[in-house]
Amino acid sequence: MASFLVLIYKKANFLFKKIEMMKINLFHKGFNICVKYTIKTVRLLVISNANWRINKNLC
Repeated sequence: MASFLVLIYKKANFLFKKIEMMKINLFHKGFNICVKYTIKTVRLLVISNANWRINKNLC
């Protein structure tokens, strides 16, 4: 009986660890996507701002 409980505990522990790893991976993926889009947006803003300044100086 005790060995059976240990087996269940080990299986459950393994599953929990797997779920935690999946959560961490999903979090990292989401975080990376967020960072990528933030960088893209900032870059676009900087470029459009620079273009606007150049156009203002030319006119």
